[in-house]
Amino acid sequence: MDSSIALNLENERHFRNPFLENVADGARAVSREWLLQKLETLTERISSQKIPKEENGKIGPYVGSSGIAYSLVKASSKLGQSQSNLSDYIRTLLATESDYAKKSSDSHKCRYLTGPLGFFTVRAIADFYLTNETDVASLSSHFRKLLPTVLSSNIEEFEMLNGRAGFLASLLELRTHFGQQLLSDSEVRQVLDFMVKSGRKYSEKCNSSASLMYEWHDKEYLGAAHGVSGIYQMMLSFWDLLDASAKSNLKQSVDWLMDTQFPSGNFPSSSHRIGGKDELVHWCHGAPGVLQMLIVAYLVLKNDKYLKSAEKCAKLIWARGILHKGPGICHGVAGNGYAFLLLYRLTQNEKYLSMAKAFAFILMVPSFGKSARTPDHKWSLFEGWSGALCFLADLLEPEKAQFPLVPICFN
Repeated sequence: MDSSIALNLENERHFRNPFLENVADGARAVSREWLLQKLETLTERISSQKIPKEENGKIGPYVGSSGIAYSLVKASSKLGQSQSNLSDYIRTLLATESDYAKKSSDSHKCRYLTGPLGFFTVRAIADFYLTNETDVASLSSHFRKLLPTVLSSNIEEFEMLNGRAGFLASLLELRTHFGQQLLSDSEVRQVLDFMVKSGRKYSEKCNSSASLMYEWHDKEYLGAAHGVSGIYQMMLSFWDLLDASAKSNLKQSVDWLMDTQFPSGNFPSSSHRIGGKDELVHWCHGAPGVLQMLIVAYLVLKNDKYLKSAEKCAKLIWARGILHKGPGICHGVAGNGYAFLLLYRLTQNEKYLSMAKAFAFILMVPSFGKSARTPDHKWSLFEGWSGALCFLADLLEPEKAQFPLVPICFN
């Protein structure tokens, strides 16, 4: 296929999908050989960089050097021995961030994607990759030390990036890698109970239509990064630890959120935009992130309405998901491509795998690099090319695909 396809802006936010009417055309070039070649090339590009100044000094895998390390670990697992020289670079990335993480205040130590807990999580995964060993007792001890902070009313955040949902995501991520619980059920239940009680209290105070509602910086966000979608997703992931009343509240809240879906398939970014402008198609705000919560709801609650809502999201992402903002997974093409990849893993519908491949193809054509905005943190995991690297790696084994650091329990 001609790699010189033109990308034309449909509006300031996204490019027109050149394969809108023919998914197969976009996927045709993306063979296993193509993926391996692109994965190796991008891995070399990223690992040949000096530790980027804009990522240096940031804590957490969102834009910190630990996120780059995470992507290289993931790529290396697919490329095998040909990339064994990456080990030193991965260690250097982690050592750089370690110095900053140690200086974090106690109140920030439980922050996940933008804080020390995320660094700690990635370091544990990288150590396992580099040494084939893991100290589960030490990991468990670390989480137990964080529990009093997580359960303190002084910590106001509940969302994925900085709050309690991120704490649960870290536990889930490490469980998927090591196959072991790092906290007891009763300890995790304490976190869930705190989240449920706080969500009820805020909902009653603000007369919310959702039984469980949360705010971040005085706004009721609905998306995956700062909003209730990410919070609900993590609570659903620990469904068996919730009592009957909490389950009822959570299901009602998930159904309420699903009912805010625009006719287009998108979701509003916050409660005050319900029924308003339909704009953002990002993992952080909009359908791509909510889709992942809907997949978990479908797996847990066994109701087809959640799958239908997720598939409506996918149709919207196919039309409006080639974002001008860049390649990343938070608000970029790779993050939107993950929506198709995860739906494929759930449904085994080849259409979604083809859509994911088409987004990968677009991501790697020269015209995208020239036309898309250069992210503020060009090589980072959530904003930059390290997120794209994870997406390419997961396309090699789509039956095992997971959105970076926010896993779904498919089994």
